[in-house]
Amino acid sequence: MSPGFVDSVMKRYGIQSTSKTALEKEFDVGPINYFASNTRHYSWPKAAVAIIGSTEGGAVDPLRDIIQLRDEFQAKGLSFLVHGDAAWGGYFCTMLLQGYQPCQEINLPSEKGSGAGFVPDSSLRADTHEDLFMLREAVSITIDPHKASYVPYPAGGLCYRDGRMRHLVTWTSPYISRGETTVTSIGVSGIEGSKPGASVMSTWFSNACIGLGPDDYGRLLGEVIFTCSRLSAEWVAISTKGDAFVVMPPNELPSEVKPGSTPDKVETERQKIRDRVLQKTNEEIVNEDKSRPEEDKALALFHALDRI
Repeated sequence: MSPGFVDSVMKRYGIQSTSKTALEKEFDVGPINYFASNTRHYSWPKAAVAIIGSTEGGAVDPLRDIIQLRDEFQAKGLSFLVHGDAAWGGYFCTMLLQGYQPCQEINLPSEKGSGAGFVPDSSLRADTHEDLFMLREAVSITIDPHKASYVPYPAGGLCYRDGRMRHLVTWTSPYISRGETTVTSIGVSGIEGSKPGASVMSTWFSNACIGLGPDDYGRLLGEVIFTCSRLSAEWVAISTKGDAFVVMPPNELPSEVKPGSTPDKVETERQKIRDRVLQKTNEEIVNEDKSRPEEDKALALFHALDRI
């Protein structure tokens, strides 16, 4: 039998042809109860995931805008869950100052330290500060201490605002519960199963010894940002007009995005990076910036090269 013949025979028996009411009457089935959203559509949004520090480039999703959108729809009777995937970027919250509030002015890199090993600490972008601050509004957060916290693998964390949500991903077995009616192990709260306790202790030990404030992990990660900015500066200025290749950095230079941008203006800014950054030590960069106006500081240009 061909598919066309089968379709022609079965067509009169399908619900599209006979209607739901006829089938309910034929098989003596009572009316069906339906659950529908306010939108009257089956595919309404259930959750949104904001990436706070992507693995490849450290990009940060606009969590503050997502939270604002959620609050807007909550007022209309329709809401959705917001999860913050801060596996990479979660520890950068330690850079937030005590009492920080959105739109607060962020200081540029500090001038602490001296000597050949001096590495200044660079601050995050203002919008990234706000996105990190808004993690407190998410219903759940993932954070991996074995990444930006430098704790040995595996040390991953899944944090819930409402502890009852962990039951959605509970996975147990007889050898874990051993017949107990109440399971106290957190190993069942996730698809990973059993977890090593050494990584948990190393996370606690690192947090307790280093600290979770701006002068603790925050300063360490600030130095990381500065060092990454120096690496970005190398890529930005590596190619010249005479080269047969062009290097395209992840972030455009200020001269490339300003109205009236020209190749000459871009090359002038690249040369400034070569003169003020690439040929200088960290200490020289900071000391020479002291006599420059705010808009002309080499460290201010670093913020344009930061991914975060």
